[in-house]
Amino acid sequence: MSASDSHLQRKLQALRDSYSARLPGELEEIERVWRVLADGDWDPANADLLYRLAHGLAGAAGIFGYPQLSRHAVSLEQLLHRHLDEETAPDAGQRAAMERLLLQLREAAGGADTAAQPASGTENDAHRPADDPHHPLVYLLEDDAGVAEELALQLAHFGYRVEAFHDSAGLRDAVARRHPAAFIVDIILPEGRNAGLELMSELRHREAPEQPVIFISSRDDFEARLAAVRAGGDDYFVKPVEIAALIDSLDRLTQSVESEPWRILIVDDDATLAAQYAAILENAGMQVETVTRASAILKVLSEFHAELILMDVQMPECSGLELARVVRQQDGCEGIPIVFLSAETSTETRRKALHLGGDAFLTKPIDDDQLAAAITVRAERARFLNTLMLKDSLTGLLNHTRIKEQLAVEVSRARRAGGPLTFAMIDIDHFKNVNDRFGHMMGDHVIKTLARLFQQRLRRSDSIGRYGGEEFAVILPDCDLQLAGAILEEIRALFSAIRFAHKGEGFSVTFSAGLATWPEYDNPGDLNRAADEALYEAKRLGRDRIAVAGAQP
Repeated sequence: MSASDSHLQRKLQALRDSYSARLPGELEEIERVWRVLADGDWDPANADLLYRLAHGLAGAAGIFGYPQLSRHAVSLEQLLHRHLDEETAPDAGQRAAMERLLLQLREAAGGADTAAQPASGTENDAHRPADDPHHPLVYLLEDDAGVAEELALQLAHFGYRVEAFHDSAGLRDAVARRHPAAFIVDIILPEGRNAGLELMSELRHREAPEQPVIFISSRDDFEARLAAVRAGGDDYFVKPVEIAALIDSLDRLTQSVESEPWRILIVDDDATLAAQYAAILENAGMQVETVTRASAILKVLSEFHAELILMDVQMPECSGLELARVVRQQDGCEGIPIVFLSAETSTETRRKALHLGGDAFLTKPIDDDQLAAAITVRAERARFLNTLMLKDSLTGLLNHTRIKEQLAVEVSRARRAGGPLTFAMIDIDHFKNVNDRFGHMMGDHVIKTLARLFQQRLRRSDSIGRYGGEEFAVILPDCDLQLAGAILEEIRALFSAIRFAHKGEGFSVTFSAGLATWPEYDNPGDLNRAADEALYEAKRLGRDRIAVAGAQP
């Protein structure tokens, strides 16, 4: 474990120790307020105070390893909420139910889930500079300082910077100075049961209308969710918050991913017309190459990797219909959409065009906007279908076949350029236990979380694939063994520090990895086998570690 790992581990443990130390006092305060209510008239002000105390306990207990305590606190909160909303006092039976819950709170306080503590962590990204544009700033409004710090540490693993506030005034002052990328706000605050909702409704209408808002609460009823929507909430999470799901939401709400422009190949013997079509499509944001001689198309296809071909039907060297058949015979070109463009209106010509490999037929002359719209629709559809074939449906990473093909491509490139190349095989440790204990949906959450961590921490030039099940593969071009090991070690430490939650129970997960490098292993098959053997060596040595092919343990 590195020094930074050890430091964050101590910090996380200190938070939980601090919570355990203050827990008896919180329970005593809950019991004190209850005795005031039980011994006298049902005072709405004290009932509201008890509700807020139960709400705070429900959220914090789940995060800090007391799942049973959290569930009992949620039950007490729900009972109180009903009477506060209806402005009624509980009858004898309902008071007895509250008494039982108070007894269960005291009993559950002795049952911390110490097994849920993460094995290690890292603080490399826990304190990003305030002006770092690559790590979105999040304002967190949570009156429990321990819960706020724990959430901030967890979010930092995924590159988010968090400024935590414990009351409405602090958040107002911060918004006046600078807007965040997003808000995470507890519904219930010391100012009132709906203070978080009221504050964000006001801010969304006046000062921060564009910033997304995520509400968190121990309440899971329809009324609370509806009120959150009416207050401008974009998402809603029940405490204890599932970090993987929260990151999903933050990524979706804050990160606008710029898609690469569609790559369009125009084939037309009239250079002027080809230039005109190219200008229209480039103006619509596409990347365009033109070919004015049919014989040049194969070379261009091998270099340009077109996603759609716009082809004239009538050309001097050969017809567009003949050229389409030539294109279809090339490896990798079987599925490229071909859109024919011609002044020909014959139904028979159109039929032949579609039969011989065409996907659409546009008639000249064509309006500029109509051409751009027609190509956009078809290129978008083609990319979507191509993604389905190449990407894993759960993670969005390259699938097994595609990552192996990419390894062959990168080995060939390394041979030409002479640079280093590292290949890594990664496997989530004891993943079957996660599925057996928490269910397959939770297992999918764990897989998606690790996939996202790879996507955020690796370079755009690196290739990431889901090799199968809980196994991943990573290709790092121009990256020697030492650098690759340091990168994977950082990701390993980050992943092991992430806390997952299921029905109030927290847990953490680790992974093992095996590394192999080119040119030590000269071909893709040897490289793959060597990394796989190193992975099994890491497992044999105890898991939660990285092993190198051919190295001594």
